[in-house]
Amino acid sequence: MPKLKLSIVLIGSLLLCLVTVLLTYFTLATTGVIETGKIDLSYQVSDKEIEYNGLSNTADEIALISGKLMKGDTANIEFIGQRVEIGTSSINARVTIFNSDGVETTNKYNISVIPGSLTITKRQITIKLEKNEKVYDGKPLYTKDFKDISNKLLKGHMIVPNYTTSSINVNDNVYGEMIADIYDVYGRDVTQNYEISYNNTEAELKITKRPVTFTTLSLSKEYDGLAFDLNNYPESVMVNGLLDTDSYSINQNSLYMIKDVGTQANVISNGSVTIYDKDNNDVTSNYEIINRNIGVLTITPCKLASEYKYPTITF
Repeated sequence: MPKLKLSIVLIGSLLLCLVTVLLTYFTLATTGVIETGKIDLSYQVSDKEIEYNGLSNTADEIALISGKLMKGDTANIEFIGQRVEIGTSSINARVTIFNSDGVETTNKYNISVIPGSLTITKRQITIKLEKNEKVYDGKPLYTKDFKDISNKLLKGHMIVPNYTTSSINVNDNVYGEMIADIYDVYGRDVTQNYEISYNNTEAELKITKRPVTFTTLSLSKEYDGLAFDLNNYPESVMVNGLLDTDSYSINQNSLYMIKDVGTQANVISNGSVTIYDKDNNDVTSNYEIINRNIGVLTITPCKLASEYKYPTITF
């Protein structure tokens, strides 16, 4: 019986020693005091999608998908790769391991990294075109003002308009349109990084009529058998407000055309004036025609030869 008790004590002591040794080994191995086989670690860089912001972008998340760090160790992540313009780039990472004392222990690990993707999408902006108005001057009218109503144009970026529509005549009924180019603070064309929408619902390009006044003057001539046609006597009409590049003709009413000796009011009837541009296009509708009929046309008798006194010749 004493021998049995002794055997139990010896076996218990051996087991206790064995457990102590295993625990000590495990503790030392876990803390890195005793080197064992390298630990496999696998990381994956998270995919990322952001709207264009004009900056250099990279990934910002990574996940440990396989393996485990030893107690007290931490991983330092450095992302490799970046992107500024729209499109997609592969982003990798460099993983460095340190223990609680700040000593690098990366060599105790087999580290693999699965790259992720970084996608830059176009920046959405909306440009509103404003209305514009002027009096007819024979020149194209374009949108005067516009603004980014989305407030998403990046700081330092500038919109340069390329107008694609214009109005020149009173009845054109045209709304402003444009194609914008965008440049960054360094003058580089970054238009491709923007998705531009246009709002022109209030961008009417309105041409108003140009006032022009035709004032008749008084004029006289000797009877010649021909009617007093104002087109043949431009000095009988004073014109104010007509563009230098435009011309006019008057289809004078026969009622106001004097042919025989006498007097007649110099009258330009309504609708009798036609105005032409430099290319001979009828642009009368672009004018508000005002007639001021204050002149008088006079035809005096033609002097006959018998009325003249010839000089006397003495032989």
